[in-house]
Amino acid sequence: MKGLSKAHAREVEENRHYIKTIAEVLLLTAKNKIAQREHRCNSDDLNHGNVREILYLIAKKDRIVEKKLNGPRNARYLHPSIQNELLAVMASLVREEIADSLKDSPFSILADETKDRSKAEQLSVVVRYFYDQAVHERFLKFYKADSLDAASLTDYIFDVLSSLGIDKNECVGQAYDGAAVMSGRINGVQARIQRKVPTALYVHCMNHRLNLAVVDTVKNVAEAAEFFAKLEKLYVFSSTSVVHSVFERVQKEMSTKPVIKLKQLSDTRWTCQYAACKAVLQTLEPLLETLKLLSDGKNTERRIEANSILNFIDFNFLLSLVLFENILKRTQTLSNMLQAKDLDLASAVFLVRTVIEELEQVRNGDSTPTGSVQSSAIEKVWVDAINLCIKCGIETPDSGGDKPPRKRRDCRPPLKLRDSLIMETVGQRTQLCKKEDFIQHFVYVVLDNIISELKSRFSRDSLVVMEGIQALNPKADCFLNFQKLTSMAKFYGCNLEYLETELKQALVTLKRKEESEGINVNTVLEFTNFLQPYAVPFFELYRLCKIACVLPVSSASCERSFSALKLIKSYLRTTMTEERLSDLATLAIEFRLANKINMDQVIDRFASMHKNSRINLY
Repeated sequence: MKGLSKAHAREVEENRHYIKTIAEVLLLTAKNKIAQREHRCNSDDLNHGNVREILYLIAKKDRIVEKKLNGPRNARYLHPSIQNELLAVMASLVREEIADSLKDSPFSILADETKDRSKAEQLSVVVRYFYDQAVHERFLKFYKADSLDAASLTDYIFDVLSSLGIDKNECVGQAYDGAAVMSGRINGVQARIQRKVPTALYVHCMNHRLNLAVVDTVKNVAEAAEFFAKLEKLYVFSSTSVVHSVFERVQKEMSTKPVIKLKQLSDTRWTCQYAACKAVLQTLEPLLETLKLLSDGKNTERRIEANSILNFIDFNFLLSLVLFENILKRTQTLSNMLQAKDLDLASAVFLVRTVIEELEQVRNGDSTPTGSVQSSAIEKVWVDAINLCIKCGIETPDSGGDKPPRKRRDCRPPLKLRDSLIMETVGQRTQLCKKEDFIQHFVYVVLDNIISELKSRFSRDSLVVMEGIQALNPKADCFLNFQKLTSMAKFYGCNLEYLETELKQALVTLKRKEESEGINVNTVLEFTNFLQPYAVPFFELYRLCKIACVLPVSSASCERSFSALKLIKSYLRTTMTEERLSDLATLAIEFRLANKINMDQVIDRFASMHKNSRINLY
């Protein structure tokens, strides 16, 4: 009996080691977003899929794995259904850890939808919460959206939360991309959620707002729209195989720097206009040389198109290129900062206002005694464009800017309007050959449009709740001002009497700590961590600080999950089920949590699902 007991224990240990090895290989492939098996996998195939091939490699060094792989076919535990079960167990452990971190803690919902490779609509659900002195944005799962109306999307979001045991009443914020079905004030998703959870404050994704401000500016200014249309034509022409190969060869001959590819424009990608401008600016000389080579080539269509592009790359084009590269560089920095997961709403609003002030400073410059405006930044744009033209051999206006523009034919009104009084423009446009015309009719118009769009789209941040968030920012003049915090405290159901007392005590405590220990608190998150040891006496204030930290800034985490979706559900993996897709996505996106999975716990949970298994795991 004693020998049998030892033999059974040894067998269980070997079996658990074997299943653990399979689970670790599955986790490895899931984290790296690679396929677990081939599309068609037969026993006589040379390639058995990544999981099997890795196990065969391990078997060369591991006697136990080799023994099990050569055992009975129904005891190898490599069937796709077994793999799916192990992936589901590991993904559920990751989601449970996220749900445990959310217990009795305020959180925000981030959601967005996209089409996958099989043309199915996938809703990505992410939660933002405060835990362990940090702000986290965690991916929960993909949910197949059979309907895209507001009522259905709302139900999908609540289904995801309830499936993980997350209390929806703890939701304090929600952020979406601004589509009508999501942001509608009456029957949009945000309105429906707020009717069920009144404290779920809606925040329009700041990155989407910034991108819309840039896109609308381009559409509203005729010269800017023409410039970006030319930029897009340049990209399309250079992306063809023949032109691209010539372009790469010329870059290598003219420079030792890495080859740079021109970037495509898009209305939906955040501030991609800056990347396109920067790429052309960095490769202007090789680009012009490529166009000249192609304009002398034998291919008629390519020669005509190269000549047409060479004709529009003139002083005005380079002037617009330098201007937009300079302006969009400032918004690009803001866009990158807004995508940070730990950025709080107060800091985001401050960053936006800083960029607006910076653009206004460029626009206004320093007023001279005569009342004219002379901006050093605008002056630098003009000088840089002149120098760039000289470097590339492009004709420029003379130094005084007095060169008269080429005479154009008179623009006559149509016959039906000749007896009418015309009150608006008939299509004539000022030629930008003089510095004054360039500044007056182009630079100021572009800057005014960007500034007005930014102010308009970010004007909602002046709401009373936002004022309360600003009052929790240690760098704000109204820091811990009770009057500023009152509206926010009422919105989230705080006890005002307790809060007023806590504010006075918190100011005294913070001042003493700064004097005695040299503590320096600069952000809402740092102030929240400062209050954590005093969470009980400063209950209301600490809760408001956590809410201020978790209120969403952007839905960038949803966009990042779409990048993983494209790699996981590729063209060769479009037949996978929704459950497998969500499990793989959870393990791939939340790989840091997946690395902490206890494999013994995975084996125990898997064994409970197979009580009549072919191999003993107990």
